[in-house]
Amino acid sequence: MGLLDRLLGRAVETVLAAYGAGHDPRRGPQPGSEEIAGVVRLQPRLPFRAPDEPSPLDLLEPGSRPARLAERFRLTGFDLGVLIIALAPEVDLRYERLYAFLHDDVNRQRPTVDLALTLLSASPGEKLARLEHFAADAPLVRHRLIKPVRGRLAEPIQVAEPVVRHLLGLGGLPPWCELIDPGERPAEPAPGPRVYLSGADGPATREVALSIAAAERAPLLVLDLGTAVEHGWPQAMEAALLEATLRDAVLLAGDLDDLDDPGDRRALLRALARRHGTTLVAGTDAAPHGFAERPVPARRAARRVLSGLAQQVLPRHGWDDLVLPAGTVEQLRELSTHVRHRDQVLDTWGFGGALSPGRGVTALFSGPSGTGKTTAAEIVASDLGLDLYRIDLSAVVSKYVGETEKNLRRIFDAAEESGAILFFDECDALYGKRSEVRDSHDRYANIETAFLLQRMDVYDGVAILASNLRQNMDDAFTRRLRFVIDFPVPDQAQRLELWRRHLPSRADVEPGIDLTSFAARFKITGGNIRNIVLSAAYQAAAEGCPIGERHLLHATGREHQKLGRPLNGVQP
Repeated sequence: MGLLDRLLGRAVETVLAAYGAGHDPRRGPQPGSEEIAGVVRLQPRLPFRAPDEPSPLDLLEPGSRPARLAERFRLTGFDLGVLIIALAPEVDLRYERLYAFLHDDVNRQRPTVDLALTLLSASPGEKLARLEHFAADAPLVRHRLIKPVRGRLAEPIQVAEPVVRHLLGLGGLPPWCELIDPGERPAEPAPGPRVYLSGADGPATREVALSIAAAERAPLLVLDLGTAVEHGWPQAMEAALLEATLRDAVLLAGDLDDLDDPGDRRALLRALARRHGTTLVAGTDAAPHGFAERPVPARRAARRVLSGLAQQVLPRHGWDDLVLPAGTVEQLRELSTHVRHRDQVLDTWGFGGALSPGRGVTALFSGPSGTGKTTAAEIVASDLGLDLYRIDLSAVVSKYVGETEKNLRRIFDAAEESGAILFFDECDALYGKRSEVRDSHDRYANIETAFLLQRMDVYDGVAILASNLRQNMDDAFTRRLRFVIDFPVPDQAQRLELWRRHLPSRADVEPGIDLTSFAARFKITGGNIRNIVLSAAYQAAAEGCPIGERHLLHATGREHQKLGRPLNGVQP
């Protein structure tokens, strides 16, 4: 600003010497003979910058906002001088009076192309050559730091609003932009400078974008394309790109489907392709040709959202590992068949019309704890090649009003984008019967239930609900279920098979243990048997001996004690 003051002071002195102290720019466009003579005397003395005047770049403090701006956009000293001249009235209104005086027009209070050229050029030849700094491909115009002026000398120079806010340290963003700090989260480096996130622009897509921003230690600037179109395209798009560059942010533009006009879509992709810095685009269609080096699927993004509220269950079992009645296994295979062939039935064969209950497949696994419900869900997911997430209800259900619905919405949205199977284990507390409203707690509990009913109606994925008490399920839920599969307590033959399977072949076991008597005597589930065998193994290992019948009896007593069913004649 000191440099600008020196240039303007020299300019004013020159004008006063040519026009005289009595000159008044408010007298209108018809100059008298003395004024015309003054103009003639003035022209040979222009421009005003001394040849030895320092460049604005030399006067900047390293690391300052103007210095970072000049470095980021590769601005010359002349370019930076233009910005300073145009920005000056935003800092001090006295510059408006000075500019009006030098323009010889009280109504022209903002600097023009001609005034900037005059102040920053050392000779008439340089002034003419400097016109190239206002061309369409010049940094000031190409990066939209100033509004295009088409090289006309009389046009005012206007600094873009994001640049004004940035240089003056002002906050605020246009309504179509959102700046998010990625915070402390797992970092995931971007596979390239331009990334296409396949899948709807939902929580999962935003989560993977934040992980990429975290890897770059940069904020994430989200461009809402729908809102940008409402406020005027392409100006809103250009402002968003400039905001992202000024803030050194990773840019996420989504959802690409919000741009109905193919021309707008092409303009966006061209602008993003020219941008320096990591740029992400979200959409449901295939990646735009040539935009992304490697598309990132929403399957990966969904894991980011689901991991906070659910636990991924890794496949360890197959169909042969099930110890269940033949009818239960048959129903599980039918469930897998429905999911595998639903696209053919609903889309190709036309069953997905208005009368269809929806694309989603929901099932209830009903039975006591330990009867194999989780294992069955794991096997179905493995058979279909889908991820399985067990919902942690303690993280979902909240005492705060509306928080439970928000958590469930995030879970369902992420699962739909990725195709993952949701497994609500011991869901009685969440899917119980709606109660009579006696107080505000009952009212909000019923609101949560109503939300679940509505969300399941439109759910497009696979959800499995596990319940120990089927009779407690709300009738409205059971009507919406595609499958209701019972998991009974195993009979004696099944219990014997479970005892044998839970004792690994490599385990050191005393010969002659009568597992048949254990299966006949103790009416327990597979989960109980697994706990007993594992406890007996630890006890035997501690004693330095093989697993014997006494270890199994002791562990069986402990398990029944835990269940609240102590056994006569068995000492835990």
